[in-house]
Amino acid sequence: MVSTRFDWFVYAKGGKFGNSCSKSSCSHSYADLSAFFKAANIAGVSKMSYQRLSKKYVWPSVKEYYENQKPIVEGLADLALDGAFDSPGHNAQYCSETCMDRDSKLVMGCEIVRKEEVDGISNRMELRGVQKLFEKLGKDNVNSVTIDKHLQICKWLRENNVQYYFDPWHHLKTNRKKIRKARNVMKHKNKAIEKWQLEVYDNLSKRLIKHLYSAVELSAGNPDLLKEIALSYFLHVAGCHEWKSRSVAELIYNLRAPDDWKKSKFDPRSTLLANEKFGIHLKCTHVHNQEDITPAVDPTSLPFIELLKMVSNKTFLQDLLRLKHGNVTANVESFHSISIHYRPKRKFYNPPGFTCRTMLAIISYNENVRAEQRGERKVVEEYRYFSKSKGEFTTKFKKGAPIDAWKEEIVIASIDKKLHPDLDEPVFEENDIDDGIESIHDEDESLFGEGVDEELFENEESEYPELENENLRLKFQEEYDSSPPVSEVSSTDYDTPSPSKSIKEPKKSIHRLRFSDDEDEEDE
Repeated sequence: MVSTRFDWFVYAKGGKFGNSCSKSSCSHSYADLSAFFKAANIAGVSKMSYQRLSKKYVWPSVKEYYENQKPIVEGLADLALDGAFDSPGHNAQYCSETCMDRDSKLVMGCEIVRKEEVDGISNRMELRGVQKLFEKLGKDNVNSVTIDKHLQICKWLRENNVQYYFDPWHHLKTNRKKIRKARNVMKHKNKAIEKWQLEVYDNLSKRLIKHLYSAVELSAGNPDLLKEIALSYFLHVAGCHEWKSRSVAELIYNLRAPDDWKKSKFDPRSTLLANEKFGIHLKCTHVHNQEDITPAVDPTSLPFIELLKMVSNKTFLQDLLRLKHGNVTANVESFHSISIHYRPKRKFYNPPGFTCRTMLAIISYNENVRAEQRGERKVVEEYRYFSKSKGEFTTKFKKGAPIDAWKEEIVIASIDKKLHPDLDEPVFEENDIDDGIESIHDEDESLFGEGVDEELFENEESEYPELENENLRLKFQEEYDSSPPVSEVSSTDYDTPSPSKSIKEPKKSIHRLRFSDDEDEEDE
């Protein structure tokens, strides 16, 4: 029976180098993992060595895995685009523009834009990212695009004849801000306004947002029907649940006498609603039940008029035509929450590091989405929590553990790049790195206390000669069990071989894995 410690030694073919690869493939920083490794007495490398090994072996393996896992979309693609900056505020250095397939929910690609590419103006980076994505994808391969109403991107898409839609959540989020602003203005301008009027305004605002969400879903992609359902809200709250095919402004005006509108100093017929007409949607979609009907609101009241002014805005009416059920960027936002773990906004990375960490985030997200589609990752818990933004309880779903098998594949690929004889290895100084893999002369004393029989290493073409011979493995185990503790081994066992002893002769050299418990000579 092989001991547990020797099993770890055999499994971690890369030794400290393998641990370094594991660091690079996860979302934790070097400082955090290094502190953990030291506390747990696990072999590791210095920060400079870690960065060199990552650049030479790990990042190339990450790029290869990233290219192999990229999804392929057949036919015209429906995309969702959104950008994320590398730091909060207006001092961003990088912008990552993410492109996601709306049907498969897989990230198709991501373009990194540096501030220098847009003359140092960070607000232009997101537009440049979209342009770079279209240069790779091609306009002819895109059916439609869903965005969060970035005005520069909207103009560019219009000029290039690309069909685009707005994400309903972002659109209604903007309307919530307008509603709160209108409430503050109404409160300060009208000193005599009573508390009950503010409560009515808040109640109407919440009902309007929910109604707009329902309108997007019920319209089933018909923009004209969406607009009519959205505007029918004001007839519904005023107590009118069925109407004729007439102008929206005229129907609202007829709800009260002309004298009442004169007292309110507002006429809905003077707004853009006079150009909007009901032609498809002629009654409320709810089931008429007297017990569930909320008391009607006076159309000439201040809360009703303020909301009507906001809805009659030209921009609001035009944006309604860009809303479509299913066209959301919520999945892109979910990816951004994953990418923050791999490249936190509070830390600065150089361009290669930022790019490769973005690739790791894409791999992680896509692998989990594929696992959900295969049924390997399911919802394990459903719970309710209070949302401060909504002011009410909402439901959330907790999924199973994320899929991490891809990380092991990257680690194995990195170790293969290090140990493969056909690849050029980096040239380091003698004390420049301690990666856990050394090439030593067989005349030097073995770590196990005595020399190793050279006849066991006659097969020079093998990548791992010390692991392919079962007899050798057992002999290593016997020698290791009979050897003194690592702390008692002479320091000469860890020293670099004398320059007089050639270590470049392939016939007289072996690969040995170091598993010392000490820090060794790390380059701090």
